[in-house]
Amino acid sequence: MHLFALISSAALAGPGYFHPADIGAESEVFASTSEQLSEPFDALQDRAASLALALRQYRAALDLLGPAASQDERDRVTEIETQYNTDMAALQAFADALISDYDDHMVAAMERAVGSVAAGAVQCQREIPRGPSLPGMPTRMEPNPECTGTDLNANVARAMDADAVLAASLKEVMARPWPSFADLSETQPPTGGERHVHLHALVSRGAGDVLRRIDREDDERRFEANAMAEGTPTESERAAQVASLRSVAAETARRRSELAAPILAAGDAAAAKWTSKGGEPSTGWCANPVALGGCTGTDATDELVGRLLEDKKVAKALP
Repeated sequence: MHLFALISSAALAGPGYFHPADIGAESEVFASTSEQLSEPFDALQDRAASLALALRQYRAALDLLGPAASQDERDRVTEIETQYNTDMAALQAFADALISDYDDHMVAAMERAVGSVAAGAVQCQREIPRGPSLPGMPTRMEPNPECTGTDLNANVARAMDADAVLAASLKEVMARPWPSFADLSETQPPTGGERHVHLHALVSRGAGDVLRRIDREDDERRFEANAMAEGTPTESERAAQVASLRSVAAETARRRSELAAPILAAGDAAAAKWTSKGGEPSTGWCANPVALGGCTGTDATDELVGRLLEDKKVAKALP
């Protein structure tokens, strides 16, 4: 997360040099506050990624269930997606405003410090890249030959660290409460049974390549549909986009359902046999991810997925 805006790049005449990036590396205040700001931001990003994955799996699992998926759960995933998008927008707006204010305060303090301890210095970054930049390799750095005179970065950083105005401003910024994601986790009923298996986990293990291809092609078609309404779309362009997205969703749901139908049928037959002949608990299917509350009853996913995939009829049903 960028937390340090660059001040004007216009060079000043005189001996010595400084650079915002190098001052940041010397400043204790910058190091401590940027770390404090990064912690909640990183935690919320992790939470956002976890929810996004859970929602994607939930939608896919309901499609895999096909006619067995309840309308209540289909409505629920739509409500969760709407709330997620609302919370994401609030988080982004908060982060943008906070970072902008933080940068403004740091830049103002830097300008005050430069005026008091580095007046007449030029702006020059003390290290520059050396040689070509290779993918996956750290950039090699070397001293910048254009930086002459005294390195004043530490002087400026110490002045900023002692700046009472900066300290008061950052205290207010750091005290702002971060927004959070609404907790919409709620246990849902499986399709039946005393125990259940997460259907998405089973199909991912048994037909992962096909499922990923469906997901990838769904993403590509949605991208194309969204491109229809870029910029300032007309009413007809917006309507065409909505119709296209609905068509994509319906086609993806059909493909997922067709992929899972024979697997579900074979899995139901295997589970029924285990119950009738071995006295095992009855088994149903769960669409709701654990991150969103999972399903009532006993989650037997870890225990039964491998066993189901080893069943001859289930294995035959796989693509």
